[in-house]
Amino acid sequence: TDDELRLVEKYVAWHPIFANIKPLLRRKMFRFLRARAFKYGSVINLQGDAAESFMIVYQGSISVHLWQDPDKARLMREKKNREKLAAGPVIRNKGDLLEVLPGKIGGRVGILKRGHSFGENGMDPSGKAKRSATCVAIREDGPTLLFELCRHDLMTQAAQAPSATHGFDCVSFALVTKLKIPP
Repeated sequence: TDDELRLVEKYVAWHPIFANIKPLLRRKMFRFLRARAFKYGSVINLQGDAAESFMIVYQGSISVHLWQDPDKARLMREKKNREKLAAGPVIRNKGDLLEVLPGKIGGRVGILKRGHSFGENGMDPSGKAKRSATCVAIREDGPTLLFELCRHDLMTQAAQAPSATHGFDCVSFALVTKLKIPP
């Protein structure tokens, strides 16, 4: 609805990634934002997976983890390990966050809070970008809420509405240029 769209616009229009995009086009993009909720300890994405979206933290915090060794990142993504990570929370408390989690998904390299974003390479129009880190929701007093913009949604809309294609190409170009994503 228009009320929901105004609410979303209020909370994400200020974000630097949208700064150089014309208001009408930006509003079209906001129609594709989805709200996603993650419980404490839930894995949001895995390092090395296909990057297909861009996310803004609306509420809560995200712990960002990275394997320096590509072989360990590959092992983490194998089916049996992926199923364990997806089955439920990978941590139960702050002690697990610092002691247990690094052995499962790599060392912590940062924490993202409200207003921070990640997954910018998910807007790469080639569709070849990979997630550079693993992200886990760590808000203890409720779900971590994210706004997600999927590249696929933008490209599908562009294909269905050829007259809008130029605008969405501009969005993709603007994002790729702003984020310095290599061709």
